[in-house]
Amino acid sequence: MAGEEWAVLADFATLPASPESRAALLGAVPLPRLLELLQANGARMDVLCKCLEKLLCAEDADSRQILRGPDGARMLPIGFGHPDERVRLFCVRVVGGLVSCDEDIKWLEDHGLVFDLVCATTDTVLAVGNAACNVLVKAVACPAGVAAVFAANCCEQLQARMSDAGAGALLRTPHAPAFPAPLLGAAVAAGVASFIAVQGMV
Repeated sequence: MAGEEWAVLADFATLPASPESRAALLGAVPLPRLLELLQANGARMDVLCKCLEKLLCAEDADSRQILRGPDGARMLPIGFGHPDERVRLFCVRVVGGLVSCDEDIKWLEDHGLVFDLVCATTDTVLAVGNAACNVLVKAVACPAGVAAVFAANCCEQLQARMSDAGAGALLRTPHAPAFPAPLLGAAVAAGVASFIAVQGMV
């Protein structure tokens, strides 16, 4: 059965996504099974990530409904902690598509995904960390994003990840040497500016 599932996934990864093709994929490989494959951390994570991104990142109601269902909500926290950097980067991109709307940001916050995004800013893989920083900058462009990012638990994480040097600080992780990530400083600076602007309107 696993071989048939991977054949379906390989086809979906290379073909244009549509509501019909997504429905066919989920008919052959339901979302709980996709979650199992994700957790298995096999050799085909690139194919799986392509499929999940096409499944969850489309700008239509079907993809949004799949993502915000119980299995989709379980997938992202698991993905943020996944050992494969491609999975973590996929999760950052998914969250990046949900930070322009107050309702979506509230959903992310309710599921702990804003916290996961903040933690991802100092991922041991620079591409993941920089992508997370870019999403953070995007998130704080609206009041709901400012409130979510500067909530107590997220703010503590931001402080833990910033050195006393400020915006251009060196960031350290338990698993890697320090590396410069000025984008995190830019995200914090943008958030502070947005916070001040919001407070001025109250």
